[in-house]
Amino acid sequence: MSPRNMKEFIFIFRGGKLDEVYPIEAQKIAYRRRWGVWIRHLIDGGFFTSGLPISEATGMFDETQDDIEPEDQLDFIKNTKGYIFVVAPSMSEAREIALGCPIHEVGGEVVIRET
Repeated sequence: MSPRNMKEFIFIFRGGKLDEVYPIEAQKIAYRRRWGVWIRHLIDGGFFTSGLPISEATGMFDETQDDIEPEDQLDFIKNTKGYIFVVAPSMSEAREIALGCPIHEVGGEVVIRET
């Protein structure tokens, strides 16, 4: 399919219980490697455009307030682990791509939105 016919989507990675599912460090390393393999597959397939992990929430600044503690942040923000942008011909194709994401192994989810 021509790049002109592709739509862009953001995949937002949320939740998951890595430490519970993979308590041994070697398991965590293997899990992170599966992320690398999955991202490489997206790059090689021409789907991946960009993205980054998001570090643990340590506070949030709002100009109208003092520093807000992590426990006061919205659930969505506290549980967001990262994001990527992908291109796909349709939402159904984007969902198929998201099914291969390793976050599902640890009970997490992929929120998909067209940009």
